[in-house]
Amino acid sequence: MNYARWVFRVAGVYGLLVITPMYFMEEQIGVDSPPPINHPEYFYGFIV
Repeated sequence: MNYARWVFRVAGVYGLLVITPMYFMEEQIGVDSPPPINHPEYFYGFIV
């Protein structure tokens, strides 16, 4: 039981560390790989 709890917490922390920066990168992704993001609801939908 402790192993499963540990793995779940590590996975949760890893998920937060990986996904959180993407919320602030919408503008940068549009600059790096044009065309810019015209429909941010799709962009944020794929993040979550």
